[in-house]
Amino acid sequence: RIWERLRDEYGVDVTESTVRRLVAQRREVIAPLVRQVYLMLAFGPGDLAQVDWGEAQVWIDGVLTKVYLFCMRLGYSTAPFVMAFPNMRMECFLEGHARSMEYFGGVPRHLVYDYVPRHIIVVLCPVSLCGGARTGCWYDAA
Repeated sequence: RIWERLRDEYGVDVTESTVRRLVAQRREVIAPLVRQVYLMLAFGPGDLAQVDWGEAQVWIDGVLTKVYLFCMRLGYSTAPFVMAFPNMRMECFLEGHARSMEYFGGVPRHLVYDYVPRHIIVVLCPVSLCGGARTGCWYDAA
């Protein structure tokens, strides 16, 4: 891909094997400098659940229909709960919570919301968390 871009975008007259050799040499130099960085996530039982919405296309009575998926995943066990709704209105949001907690047999101490529709997040987080950019929310039930 690098060779193709050099040739097509910059008009460089070089062979593919030359580019492969140079890239391999650079990788040897760069590899020791590159560290893999990651954050180890560890949660105790009942500590946390993540909440998000998704979308899917399903057949209902022979008609391909868009549905919205309320998704909750426990942090410790990573057990999922998914329920389809016709929209992302507040009543669906609340029913998704009630049904998921019923399914899991309890209420997690913390809820982390990845995406919450604007009309719902204004109710959940009335104070702006990020200077007006309220796209996610942390709720502490403890």
